Amino acid sequence: MPELLHNVSRQIQALLAPSALLQLGAIAIAVLFAWWFGQQVRGTDRAKATLASSGFRARTAEALLIATPHLAALVIIAALGGVLHAIKAPSHLVDLAITLAGLMLIIRVCVYLVRLSVGNRTKGWGNTITLILWSLFALHVLGWSEPVVQALDSVGIKAGKTNVTVWYVLKLLFTVGTFILIAVWLARWLEQRLMTMQGLALSMRIGIAKFGQAFLVGLSILLGLNAAGLDLTTLTVLTGAIGIGLGFGLQAIAANFVSGFVLLMDRSIKPGDVISFTGTTGTTTEGFGWVQELRGRYVVVRDRDGVETLVPNQHLITNPVINWSYT
Repeated sequence: MPELLHNVSRQIQALLAPSALLQLGAIAIAVLFAWWFGQQVRGTDRAKATLASSGFRARTAEALLIATPHLAALVIIAALGGVLHAIKAPSHLVDLAITLAGLMLIIRVCVYLVRLSVGNRTKGWGNTITLILWSLFALHVLGWSEPVVQALDSVGIKAGKTNVTVWYVLKLLFTVGTFILIAVWLARWLEQRLMTMQGLALSMRIGIAKFGQAFLVGLSILLGLNAAGLDLTTLTVLTGAIGIGLGFGLQAIAANFVSGFVLLMDRSIKPGDVISFTGTTGTTTEGFGWVQELRGRYVVVRDRDGVETLVPNQHLITNPVINWSYT
């Protein structure tokens, strides 16, 4: 900790020099202009239409729109660095900013590609994940990684034979997250392969895909915890507490998930079926609609007006449902 504070103090003194302040001001103006330029580009009607469309060309255009502010910042800062070098002015902070801007651009594009590969499951988290990863790499570029790691590793508590520090928790989360990401990739590949098997019923394919995804994610969590060096035998009490929580607080959610697997396996309700929830036959159309999707917790039913209702799976198991397409 003292070493980290000493390095920070020395860096702050260096940043207060007039030449450093001028460079920081120019970098800040470049970043603000790049952010404004990116907002203007994304706000155009053509950009909005591109983001709403689908296909390879649309996704490529979306990647360019996402990278626009970062690319603009890199170009402006690089041009600024060229001018400073030409007039032989101090430019060490601008040169460092060029490296950090290029790193930000690469990480943002990679995060977007990962989002596409896992089926938009990380949509809305792109900027947050990019900022976290960029901060970690920036610490290494600035030479602050070792002091920061030592500082984080010195803060923690003693849990039995294990010393749980802040750095240990962060490393654990990163390792488990990496294993989960690999599991999601494998589950997505398995789902795509299953959907091409026309010999299996659609509900059976969906059921196998959902079960495979849950199994792979659960296995990846255990493997990630083990790879991070956590003794899994210490989780006995935790798993017991989770079991009690599932039995009481999460009973309805667990019942919906189990009911979802039952519906997928017994094929009583399939995507495309026409169902109603009145429980009696006749001409009434109350609760009448087409099954759009079978999800792990609910079924998506669309009525004649195009309104989509999310019906809990347990409701379809425990209550009478008319399936007009059953036979």
